[in-house]
Amino acid sequence: MLARELTESDYWRRYQQASTANGHPLDLKRELDWTGTERPEVVATIEVLGRRFRQATLSNDSSEWMGYGWWDTWPFAHLFEHVIDVVTLGVRKPHPLTYTTTADRMGLSVSECLFVDDMQINLDGAEAVGMPGFFFDHTRVAASCNRLLELLAPPPEGHES
Repeated sequence: MLARELTESDYWRRYQQASTANGHPLDLKRELDWTGTERPEVVATIEVLGRRFRQATLSNDSSEWMGYGWWDTWPFAHLFEHVIDVVTLGVRKPHPLTYTTTADRMGLSVSECLFVDDMQINLDGAEAVGMPGFFFDHTRVAASCNRLLELLAPPPEGHES
């Protein structure tokens, strides 16, 4: 997948098949926690940043797990000005259109946005169109949240951002 030989969906499909073949059946649709209760620090970070910044979310495969139109009933949609699933765009990250469309919908230039992702290939795609990126290490969630909050901390009193 990282070499761009497989889509993310194909990767997860093969992962599931290999897990089953090795005697460990895995149903990712049931295993993944879409409620936000598994990683409350992520939701808290999004809430904190949402008080200071406009936010959008750009998903490559949520429709695959939650069904088309998931964004209409997703309990966290209110935290984002735009909830964009690539199924509505016809291309997936790291295609340039995913990033430029997100910035356009926000009424911003790509350079005014910060793209946060846990896959370097997607960050490379954002940076290729001039959108700065932040690597969110999903194996170190608390540390990633803290780094992001530090990066986007308000300037000290008396200083402009």
